[in-house]
Amino acid sequence: MELEQFILSLIQLAGVGDVGKIAHTTNGGLTFIKSALSTTPVNFYLEQNYPNPFNLQTRIWYKIGKPGKYKMEIYNIIGQIQETLFDGVRTNGDYTITYNAERLTSGIYYYVLSSDKEFNKKFVLTK
Repeated sequence: MELEQFILSLIQLAGVGDVGKIAHTTNGGLTFIKSALSTTPVNFYLEQNYPNPFNLQTRIWYKIGKPGKYKMEIYNIIGQIQETLFDGVRTNGDYTITYNAERLTSGIYYYVLSSDKEFNKKFVLTK
């Protein structure tokens, strides 16, 4: 009896359209596995800042899908709040913040967007 060998590769997809994985085997089979999370609506989302690392100024993008109270704060590496960028009501839409970090020293920081959930990203400031 001959055994067939194959390799299974999983590729995570995220972006426009469905979110899921593509499974590919060495014997030529392909299939799309739709993620259960793709049916869960996201009320807001936080993108990675650019440039990163940066010197003095960077841009932060975020999306609000449901109007409500939101807050964005900057934390240092040990979890201390360094600055609150905003704390208040936001409507649906895409937003961009040009952040000036002149009051911070060089290092690793986190920016956190929170409401009923919380998203965070890391940035590196080099002065």
